[in-house]
Amino acid sequence: MKTFRSKIGLEILLPVCLIFGITTYTMLFAGRISWLGLLINLLALAFLSYTFLNTTYTIEDGQLRVRCGIIRYPAIPISQISRIKKTNNPLSAPAASLDRLEIRAGKKTILISPKDKHGFVAALKAENPEIEVHI
Repeated sequence: MKTFRSKIGLEILLPVCLIFGITTYTMLFAGRISWLGLLINLLALAFLSYTFLNTTYTIEDGQLRVRCGIIRYPAIPISQISRIKKTNNPLSAPAASLDRLEIRAGKKTILISPKDKHGFVAALKAENPEIEVHI
């Protein structure tokens, strides 16, 4: 079993921090303090932090298992993966960075962002040398 963590990109992290920073500052210093708003902000920030830190890609028993926070995606048989290519596609995906890999398995495509791209691709190729790689 090999587990790869998601890269956390500044292009996603900075806007999130900026939004939470501005809203928290506004709630604290724009007249009356909104304790409910601060609590909601704190809970949302905790949830996003948990999601960013717990986005993983695991290669185990011939399958790729993708986890994004509390969400577990259906396992992808590595034998069905036909292509891996580099992309910056901003579509919603289990990836905490826009520096992504597009994985094609049958008719399905998933976008992920492993921190160690080359190690991740090598681990997949070790199980399925037929994978076409464009990174």
